Amino acid sequence: MVQANTIDAGLGTKPVPRLALTMSVPTIVAQAANASYTIIDRLFIGHIPEVGNAAMTGVGICFPILLAVTAFASLIGAGGAPRASIELGRGNFKKAERILGTSAAFLIAIALTLTVCCSWRNGRFSTPSAPAMRPSNMRSTSSPST
Repeated sequence: MVQANTIDAGLGTKPVPRLALTMSVPTIVAQAANASYTIIDRLFIGHIPEVGNAAMTGVGICFPILLAVTAFASLIGAGGAPRASIELGRGNFKKAERILGTSAAFLIAIALTLTVCCSWRNGRFSTPSAPAMRPSNMRSTSSPST
């Protein structure tokens, strides 16, 4: 507990521009890694022989779903984190811990709800299958029995 207080001690004493710069670097690196992952992923997927176009279509369909999940996570994070920070600043560690716990539980509840909603089709749960995995598209590698 003492170690956390010595690390956070600079937040009240250091100049704001310097703090903004040092605190923003990890966020910028994370966003750059996410963007490069998306670009590189699409480059590799587009070059898959025979199924590259279908795979790119799948990525295009899944991207808005990924954005929706990210939006829900940001919604909870943008609400819970500042409230917890305020309580930490007041020295109310128990209340901050409760806020963060509630935020984490709500994120899990939203994840489960989105999973159920996205998996429910035609009155039953289903999982999407790739075109290559459907029985009608599978090629037999064994020789026909005689």
